[in-house]
Amino acid sequence: MINDTKIKCFLTLAETLNFSSTANALFMTQQAVSKSIAALEKELGFPLFVRTTRSVILTKAGAKCYDFFSRFYKEYYEFIAEVQHEHSIRTSYINVGFQNYLDFGSAPKEALVALKKKNCALQLNGFRYCPNILVERLCNQNLDLILINGRFAPNHNDFKYLELTKMRLMLMVSADHPLATENATYKDFAEEPLITEAFVNESPVEFNNRVKREVGLWGLKPSKVICAPDRDSAYTSAELGIGIVVGIENSRMAINRNLKCYYMGMDDNLLAMWRPSDKMEVVEKYAYELQQVYKNKSQ
Repeated sequence: MINDTKIKCFLTLAETLNFSSTANALFMTQQAVSKSIAALEKELGFPLFVRTTRSVILTKAGAKCYDFFSRFYKEYYEFIAEVQHEHSIRTSYINVGFQNYLDFGSAPKEALVALKKKNCALQLNGFRYCPNILVERLCNQNLDLILINGRFAPNHNDFKYLELTKMRLMLMVSADHPLATENATYKDFAEEPLITEAFVNESPVEFNNRVKREVGLWGLKPSKVICAPDRDSAYTSAELGIGIVVGIENSRMAINRNLKCYYMGMDDNLLAMWRPSDKMEVVEKYAYELQQVYKNKSQ
């Protein structure tokens, strides 16, 4: 079978016309070079060289083969160099999707700095989306990695998951609510109207099924469910005493609000989630570095 070693032997001998020089250039023995050339000639079905006791001369067929293989190898190495360059550029950055109302603090930046100290040059492009859009863009390969609450993450064999940390689940109610005292618990508000929002492109059926599943998980029995146009509106409505919202303790939406927060006795995990791709090596490095940062912060 024609292989790389035979072609390189042929090209080098065609340039040097000397078995000894060819052997030295390729770190082979003269006998190995001679066998390689003989095997190539047998496979091609015609002689490449005329050998005499004093000289080695290319045949006309050999000259044609030299032109062809020289051109092929030139294009081959140029092609490989181009693809390597493109791959190097692609893997020098990753597109990270962040769940739109979570406060990730300094962890994403700290993980990036830690990687750079390990000589892994990496750039992050950050995007904020609601959970279902994060998953959709990950599937479409518009995002390389997403950071999402576990309850929104689909269970699918195509995805890889890494738990980064746990986040306390809080029931939030207007600070002016008569039951919102220091001694109250989330159970005191279990039957209050629940205010939540539909995700982008989420159908009414999908919304109702999701809310029903979450309410059962949380142990709530809301008198009704109010669908707000967005997350910010849901928190504003809760401030005004219209109902309750359920969210993560470190939700950006809850900061500086007229709300009282009550721990619901359960946590939601923050996941890093990605799909196998040509960037997977650098994506995994960043995800595991991020996990370590969160681990250090929890100690």
